[in-house]
Amino acid sequence: AEVTDIEQLRKRRRRNIFWHRLLKSMVFILVIMGLAIGVFCFFRFDGTRWVEEQVAAFTSGSGYPLEFAGDTLVDIQPVGKNVALLTDTSFYLYNRSASQMANLQHNYHAPVMDVAGSYILLYDRGAKKLTVYNKSREIYSKEFDYPIISASLSDRGSLLVVTETQRYIAEMTVFDKLGGSLFKWCSSKNYVLGADFFSGGDSFGVMALNGVEGDISSTVS
Repeated sequence: AEVTDIEQLRKRRRRNIFWHRLLKSMVFILVIMGLAIGVFCFFRFDGTRWVEEQVAAFTSGSGYPLEFAGDTLVDIQPVGKNVALLTDTSFYLYNRSASQMANLQHNYHAPVMDVAGSYILLYDRGAKKLTVYNKSREIYSKEFDYPIISASLSDRGSLLVVTETQRYIAEMTVFDKLGGSLFKWCSSKNYVLGADFFSGGDSFGVMALNGVEGDISSTVS
C-alpha cells in the first residue's frame, strides 16, 4: 500500500511539473507575441511620430501671451489642448504652456484655417491648393483644376471642398481622411457659398444663393 501511495505521489508531482512548465511556456509565447504586435504597430502606425507628439505636447514653454514680429494674425483655433495660429505667412502650433510644436510657412495669399479633432486644414481661398495636417506632419495636399470656394473638415478627418467649375456653377467633393474621393455633386442652378459637416461627420449642410427674375433667395440644405 505504501509503494502504491508513493507511486501516486510521483505521478501527481510529474503532472504538476508538466502543467507548470506548460503554463510558463504559454505565458512566454504570449509575451513574445505581445512584443511582436507592439513593435509592428509602432512602425506600422508611425510610433516615432506619436512619441514626438507626446514629448512636444508636454514640453514646457515660456507661457502666454505670444508675440509675432512682422506677422499679421489671421485665425486662432484650439486643437485639443493645443492652440493653432494662422498668420499671413505661417502656421504655428503651440502646447498649453506656449511651447512651439510646429512652424510651417504656407505661401498663401488669402489663407484660411479649419480645425476638427486632431486634423488641421489650410487652404488659399480663391486659389486651387489645400493641405491637411495632423499635429506633427502633413497628411496630404491637393490641387484642383478650379478655384476653391470653401473647404471644411470633420472630426474623423473627412474633407468637404466646394470649387468653381466650367460646366456647372459649383462642384462639391467629399474626401476620406487619406484624401480619397468619396462623393461628388455639381450644382447647376444655385451658387454655392459654402458647405460644412454636421456634428459626427456623417452628414453635411450646403448654403447657396439663387436668383429668379431679379429676386435673390438663399437656401440651406
